[in-house]
Amino acid sequence: MQLRKAGFLALWLARKEACGLASSAFRHVGQKASGTRRQAAASSTAAELQKPVVELSQETLASLPEIKAVASDIDGTCTAPDLQVPQRVMDAIVATLDSGIVFFPATGKSRAGMMNTLGPAGDILKARGAPGVYIQGLVVYGPGPDSKVIYERLLGADIGREVAQFCRDRNMSLIAYSGDRIVCTRLEDKYVTTIADYHEPFPEAVGEIDEAMAAGLPVHKLIIMAPAEEVVQQRPALAQLLGQRASLVQAMPHMLEVLPLGASKGIGVAKLLAHMGFKVENLMAMGDAENDIEMLKMAAVSVAMGNADPEVKKVARFVAPTNAQEGAAVALETLLQLRPRQ
Repeated sequence: MQLRKAGFLALWLARKEACGLASSAFRHVGQKASGTRRQAAASSTAAELQKPVVELSQETLASLPEIKAVASDIDGTCTAPDLQVPQRVMDAIVATLDSGIVFFPATGKSRAGMMNTLGPAGDILKARGAPGVYIQGLVVYGPGPDSKVIYERLLGADIGREVAQFCRDRNMSLIAYSGDRIVCTRLEDKYVTTIADYHEPFPEAVGEIDEAMAAGLPVHKLIIMAPAEEVVQQRPALAQLLGQRASLVQAMPHMLEVLPLGASKGIGVAKLLAHMGFKVENLMAMGDAENDIEMLKMAAVSVAMGNADPEVKKVARFVAPTNAQEGAAVALETLLQLRPRQ
């Protein structure tokens, strides 16, 4: 099939035309979604575009340094709405690795949770000593067969005490990430065990989390779990309580994460790039949620999924199809098709 343009839009439209599908797919960051996520991925009008469409074309890549690394969010980006990673996405990740480009996860998940989520692709990443940015940039593994931690930050016990009391006062659920361990106060909680649905390790009950932290339990981040509307209502109060002593971020509507002040995936990605001798100009990043914004802002090529939050689309240079349409695979396949022409 002859493509009039070698870019995200042309490649995706050609694929959809060949499959007999009707809706448009790649949109620029300025295009706002309406209705449900499925409807958001289906069509758009010129009135919805805040900026002209800019395609990732041969000419665009020619103006940039070589893309040597891809940082990718996992949940909502690589995973489909059923929380599974489609085979096509797994194949695209492996093809990216085989091309010589460094693919690494940049995720809020634990390392163990990421490996579980990616399945066979995760096994390949581990076998090849792939690096990774985990737990919202708070744990960073360098490349190589030993894959050692090159950067780490912990949350203070004082923050743990205040957040735990905040949750007790409002009857909100709380879990803590301690490396590849996830701990909770008790398992008889309808929210805490749902973290395993995201392929994370099953939580361990340790009693009151703040007491465990005071006794020496290392904790990277805390996650408050509650109905999405309650999270929205309580976030301002928690922000006021913590002030400039911790950072809040969301990856899921029903989860509010408490991180060390200033922590982000972006910082973790920057630490890893420096360790590997790469620059941000060598980076492509993909994501869908608030916690991806910093790394998308820093990447030379930034791609938001079609199911991404509106604020995420505003900072990304390109918008891919939704995760239901395997948008991460489309982005990686397009990069690989264009890469030999750089």
